[in-house]
Amino acid sequence: MPRVRTFLHKAKLFARCNPPNADLNSEVDRLIAQGVNALMLPYFETVAQAQSFVDAVGGRARTVLLIETARAAEQTKHLCNIPGVDEIHFGLNDLRLSLGWATHFHVLVSDDLVRWCEIVNESGLPCAVGGVGRAHDNSLPIPSDLVLAQLARLRASGSLISRAFFKSWDHDLGTEITLLRQALSDCFQMSSVELSQQRLQLVQLIDR
Repeated sequence: MPRVRTFLHKAKLFARCNPPNADLNSEVDRLIAQGVNALMLPYFETVAQAQSFVDAVGGRARTVLLIETARAAEQTKHLCNIPGVDEIHFGLNDLRLSLGWATHFHVLVSDDLVRWCEIVNESGLPCAVGGVGRAHDNSLPIPSDLVLAQLARLRASGSLISRAFFKSWDHDLGTEITLLRQALSDCFQMSSVELSQQRLQLVQLIDR
């Protein structure tokens, strides 16, 4: 972490903790001592676990709750009301496993995710969703731009870079991030009708 930090000039140093465990407080302390200023809690299930994480951070870093269990998702409203939570992120792959659904794309196009994202957006917290590949990558089973359009449809303000982003790496990272941001910006300029059409295309691809 200290080595990564030397290369950051504007970005926050971000780390994902382990899920709730007996040593989480000391883990948080170690990460913050190493200069981490944005922390994500994965795979929690209860409001109490999320509260304990926020208490452990104690305002020393940005806190992100990664919702990736069905139990946590159904408590989204209560999670948004925890003082000190800075962002809610929906992790699609583990969430689909928890829900018993076939793929994370089924979660992405679901009415449930719409409902959960609406709760977060209405609370005023940033709402992040899943992970994204490189812009305009049509070599994937699901074209990346269809996924980007879903972020706009859900009014998501963030996402992670997925493994697919680095599938075959012969690209300049800075250039690819710039292209990705531009593609996302273009999606956010789409009308609600266009975004619904993008969702329908994705549903049809999933069905096939």
